[in-house]
Amino acid sequence: MKSFPVIMAISLIPTVFFAQKEANVWHFGTEYSLDFSSGEPVEQAGSLINAYEGSSSYCDPAGNLLFYSNGGGYETLGLGGSIWNAANESMYEMNGVEGGGYSAMQSSVVLEAPGEPGVYYLFTMDDYEFYLDASETIMAEQPEGRGLSYFKIDMALNDGLGEVIEADQRVHTPSGEGLCAIRHANGEDYWLIINQDSTGVGVYSVTADGVAWSSTYAIDEGTFYLIKASPDGSHFFVSGRSFPYQSYLFSFDPATGVISGAESLGELGGVFYFEFSPNSRYLYVAPGPLNREVFRYDLESSDIPGSLTSLFDLTDLPGLSYIAQMQLGPDGNLYMLFVMDQEGLSGVNTLNRITCPNTEEPGIELEVFTIVQPEGLSNFIGLPNFPAWIFQSDDATYVSLGPDTLCYEGEPIVLDALNPGAFFQWSTGEIAQSITVTAPGTYSVTVNGACGSGDDQVVVELCNPNGVNKGPDTDVLITAQPNPVSDNMQLSIPPDWVGAPYRVCDLTGRIVLMGRADAPQSEISLAVLPPSIYLLTMGDFPGQTLRLVKE
Repeated sequence: MKSFPVIMAISLIPTVFFAQKEANVWHFGTEYSLDFSSGEPVEQAGSLINAYEGSSSYCDPAGNLLFYSNGGGYETLGLGGSIWNAANESMYEMNGVEGGGYSAMQSSVVLEAPGEPGVYYLFTMDDYEFYLDASETIMAEQPEGRGLSYFKIDMALNDGLGEVIEADQRVHTPSGEGLCAIRHANGEDYWLIINQDSTGVGVYSVTADGVAWSSTYAIDEGTFYLIKASPDGSHFFVSGRSFPYQSYLFSFDPATGVISGAESLGELGGVFYFEFSPNSRYLYVAPGPLNREVFRYDLESSDIPGSLTSLFDLTDLPGLSYIAQMQLGPDGNLYMLFVMDQEGLSGVNTLNRITCPNTEEPGIELEVFTIVQPEGLSNFIGLPNFPAWIFQSDDATYVSLGPDTLCYEGEPIVLDALNPGAFFQWSTGEIAQSITVTAPGTYSVTVNGACGSGDDQVVVELCNPNGVNKGPDTDVLITAQPNPVSDNMQLSIPPDWVGAPYRVCDLTGRIVLMGRADAPQSEISLAVLPPSIYLLTMGDFPGQTLRLVKE
């Protein structure tokens, strides 16, 4: 990797980690994948992804990959669209007639299904050029394309690798390119923002009752391309599709789904890519398709269009054709895909990042990764599409101690603030990067890193050493025999709990096994787990946490 010499270069890039870990693993491009679990992105092999623009991937709250998708494909090109599980196996094939479009900017996005633990929505979006690939038969069956559709995936099936339980459910046509998810103010439901016909933008609610149209905000320019929201859900931005390429910043109420205050941010020379900062204050933009300069708006300015500032002029960067997609990462940096040395559709990509994006003086680091496409394949120009709330943080340096609550079983727990090279101040008085906890309590840390300061805390609770961690006046309703266990055990639950999902976690809160109890007496195999102490929880039932000892 190398730093660009003209603009501010950061020599100490903090290794950072958010409390939300659903975006820890990225799959994009052609068989390319990154794992952020260590706090820094690391290339990993085995991905089967084939995506020209949009893609999606999603992890559980502990950062373990669940599944990934390119959202859809083209029938005649043999790129039918797929959903792959964490073992890099095909979970579902769309065969070019289901899902979204291969060249949709945001071909898919993943959300947890409200009120259904362990079940996820994969929403897909078509591209505007769907008719170019479609056969006469497909055009007759899908005259407006596939628009917004969804698949539902139950992760308790197929031994925890997941299966599709509802496929290709059409929500709205026509629609193309843009697919943005915003978390509802209640913390349980979601909103989807799409390009609604040629009218403007449409809002859809995602609740325990399903997916439903909420409202449409009409705007003269009609259809748009990319749609992205600020992490706090207060704004979203759309890029224009047709000349003169007007782009708009909208205000949004995540409690009601009401859109207001469409503000034109001017003409920057074409369709362009953009991303918000984790604190939702700044909007980073890279006009395109041939632009080589990164700009930024300040959304706290009284004159947002007038706050436009040029941050990084990359005109003289050797080989740079143009700046493509931008996406926040779970390490607090803002990643940008550069198309390099393009000849026709072929060439190489580099992944680059803006550091300290919450601060007044962000830095830039170039060529964090160089991605060479397999011979004969065109350059990809997309990064994964995630719900923005995952990346929300007001701190300058991002700190996470993991889950908000940990269960103390008598074994030492290591709390790691990451950010090597920074300065640490723990509530215990210690100043090391990590500390060892041997008693219940509330532990916090303040970290001063290259970007500034950040903090986090965790509550360590005492678990019942004899098995079930019960709340006051809570009856024990689940048991497991034998316990300690070597391989298989029998889980006993009340009859009306049949079908509820279970999760087995280690003492750091990481999910190591999940499934669904399909009978009052269910056999569960722990053979794949190493000897240790684990915690089994059932659905959303409070006070029912079973302590398992694996021999």
